[in-house]
Amino acid sequence: MAGNVLSQLSLRLKFGSRSTMCWVGILSGVLLSNLILYPVLSQSTGASPEGFISINCGGSSGVDPITSLQWITDDTHLQSFKRLSQEKVIITADVYYNESSPSVPNDEQLKTALVFLPIRKTRSKFCYDLPNAFNATEGSRNYLLRAMFPSQNLTLNGTALSGYATRFYLTVDSTYITTIELLPSMPQTIELVVSSLDEKFYVCLVPLEDKSSMPAISTLELRPFDPETYGRTGQSTDKQQSSYLMLVHRLDFGGTLDTESPPIRYPEDPFDRIWSSPRIPDGAEFEAYNSTKDWPGDGGGNLRFPFAVTRSIWRGKNLSSTISFEVDAKSARALRPLSTFWYQMFFSNVVSGDENPDIIPLLYDGNRSVFFAWRPVEIHPYPDYFGAYSNDQVIHSDAYRIKIAPNETTEAPVLINAAEIHGEFPAVAVRTSKLEGTWDTTSCLENYPSSVQNHLTIWKCCKLFNASQRKSLSSNMFNGTLDSLIGALDESIQNLDLSNNKFVGPVPGNIEVLGNLENLDMSNNQLTSELAVNFTKLGNLKNLNLSLNNLNGTVPDSIWDTRSLRSVLGDNPWCLNDTEGVNLKFIKKYMCRSSEHENFWAPPSNDGVQTGVVIAVGVVSGIIVLLMSCLVIFFTWKMRRSSRELQQIQEVLAKDNVKPPIFSYQELKTATHSFSSSNELGKGGFGTVFKAELADGSIVAVKRLTRTKQSTSDFLKEMVNISGIKHRHLIQLKGCCVGENQQRMLIYEYAENKSLAEALFGSGPQCATFLNWKQRYNICLGIAHGLAYLHEGLQPGMIHRDIKPENILLDKNYNAKIADFGLVRPTNDSNDTQVTMNIGGTRYFYSPNRFMSIKCTTVALNW
Repeated sequence: MAGNVLSQLSLRLKFGSRSTMCWVGILSGVLLSNLILYPVLSQSTGASPEGFISINCGGSSGVDPITSLQWITDDTHLQSFKRLSQEKVIITADVYYNESSPSVPNDEQLKTALVFLPIRKTRSKFCYDLPNAFNATEGSRNYLLRAMFPSQNLTLNGTALSGYATRFYLTVDSTYITTIELLPSMPQTIELVVSSLDEKFYVCLVPLEDKSSMPAISTLELRPFDPETYGRTGQSTDKQQSSYLMLVHRLDFGGTLDTESPPIRYPEDPFDRIWSSPRIPDGAEFEAYNSTKDWPGDGGGNLRFPFAVTRSIWRGKNLSSTISFEVDAKSARALRPLSTFWYQMFFSNVVSGDENPDIIPLLYDGNRSVFFAWRPVEIHPYPDYFGAYSNDQVIHSDAYRIKIAPNETTEAPVLINAAEIHGEFPAVAVRTSKLEGTWDTTSCLENYPSSVQNHLTIWKCCKLFNASQRKSLSSNMFNGTLDSLIGALDESIQNLDLSNNKFVGPVPGNIEVLGNLENLDMSNNQLTSELAVNFTKLGNLKNLNLSLNNLNGTVPDSIWDTRSLRSVLGDNPWCLNDTEGVNLKFIKKYMCRSSEHENFWAPPSNDGVQTGVVIAVGVVSGIIVLLMSCLVIFFTWKMRRSSRELQQIQEVLAKDNVKPPIFSYQELKTATHSFSSSNELGKGGFGTVFKAELADGSIVAVKRLTRTKQSTSDFLKEMVNISGIKHRHLIQLKGCCVGENQQRMLIYEYAENKSLAEALFGSGPQCATFLNWKQRYNICLGIAHGLAYLHEGLQPGMIHRDIKPENILLDKNYNAKIADFGLVRPTNDSNDTQVTMNIGGTRYFYSPNRFMSIKCTTVALNW
């Protein structure tokens, strides 16, 4: 930039005063300085495309020598940067990598990291806010969001930062993405495709709840895609905007494998995607081929694969050859559960003079038979993009294989240029953009003349509100029928106010699709005809106001199906005329009100009906209704109580920043084969433990807690305590469940070698396991480490109360892991004795002083 300023200044001087020798001398000096300084200055400045954000976390600003993109520092985007710096919560650490570590993108930036130290009162999270460049002008588009994390070899002034845990959560907006655990010698990358529904993205590092967690990050990058890029065919806009894509693989087949050559990225890829080139395995039926000719177009449909990727291919050696490559599902699932995968492949016949191949892409689940076959594809010289979903298809293997097979009619060997595989998962909640949440109808219609401000214009405006859950179009001059308007609304809408307008025609029948609708106000319009709506399809509707219209005829009986529906139908012909209908007598008694604040379900007045008949019918009907109501109320109460307790759990966990997944009862029932005895691992004082295989193939242990009179609040406190405790010698909680009949379950990591008791004494016909002295020593040491962490590492400390061989589990390497901790209350931190009055535990493992005082202390526990 400084060079440009000098250049412009020299031009103005040159053309403004040619006749003055003085100016010629000045001009010569300026030009000379410009020629000398510009190459130097240009190395320190760089221009990134609009919307690109590249944060060198903990590092300095400057131009990347490979991409020519501008790196910036944390201070402009890290919330509370100044205060965190003053409190010395954030520091810049140097990162050490092994010399044998392979080169990775952003390797210069990965040599430093911004570290968040837990030296003061632990904050719940540390957030970067990244503005969306295009959201204010054109609405939603997709963005690439990439975060790179350093190795755990962090040093400050030559001193290792090894006293803190390097495990923390990563969230984007309100959605939990994954748990980051820094690796010993390698960096790691998380790359997402997210929709911009707000003015900013909020990327947060969340420390663990045990207050010893030290988040660290090296780079954070945001790259806007073109409109419609990464749009998923066959999915609604709302579905795409309320979900994330996590990158699993991005492959450039036949690309450069030289370790000295950087991977393809910006500027070759306009969106700065990073492409890796897989190696061809030994004995493969295919080979690499590279072309020097580019097809005159972007290619790849709405993905725009870069030319540098389209030039290279994997190509079969003969007509019968197949191409195959493996997808590492295990590594992807280690980050988070991914139920759906999105496959995108790119084909272009770059072989000069060759016939066009006919291919069939196939998906294999591990070594099993064909799991899914896509449509045959003829590969032309021009680019062809191919994409597909694995919706609701469970892939059992840790690695599955994609094959490109020849079709029977092919006249050329199969080939493939590139592929991308993403895992899809839902966001916590649909985010609402400024365009969709704050516009009123005036701003929506201000560019339209009054003559066209009718239902068609409203339909266009409602498209802007399409993800909003609350809409008010009240008190305008809107007219026309409501069919188009209702059809334009999103099915997730909960509140709709169309009152005080000039809508005509009937209440549209397509309103039945708005199943989440809770409040509907169409009062004070000019609606006519019968009310032909099936209200049983609007099961969530609580308040209905159709007063001050011209509705007539009968009212559907479905409006009576639930007494929780508050209906206001006053000032309609139903209430004003003396005409009789099938149920108009009841309408007049119960619903003919013009104000929703009047008493609902008022008792009927005396109709002159014989008192004796009323009493007789009333008694019989009352008994029947009472019995039925009791049954309905009982079962409804049980269902609502379970749902309410689950909601309370989720709210408390969210409030305390605890992130264990919530498992469904049916999911665990399936995983344990209906809690079969063959899956039973053992029983204890807190319940029965079952082995479970989840849908993604992972093995966990499910503890089905014994029913107690424990309150929900106490259970929630225990959940918070357990979820916040992380240590290598403590069994890890993976989630929880509140199932049928208040059945509570905890989901733990699975210990392959079961308990120490079984290893020492055997179990049933199974003999004891031979443990050498080193293994026994390591087990004892692990138990001591775990207890020390419970007693002294936690604030306040916690005592176990029931240490015994049955509660010491052994993983596959015979490392000790303490179980059943946290299912007690924490001890008071006001004194050093850490005493609890609840005796608990197993009698034969009590210490003598515990028998004497009926108190459990850390000293008694160590005994």
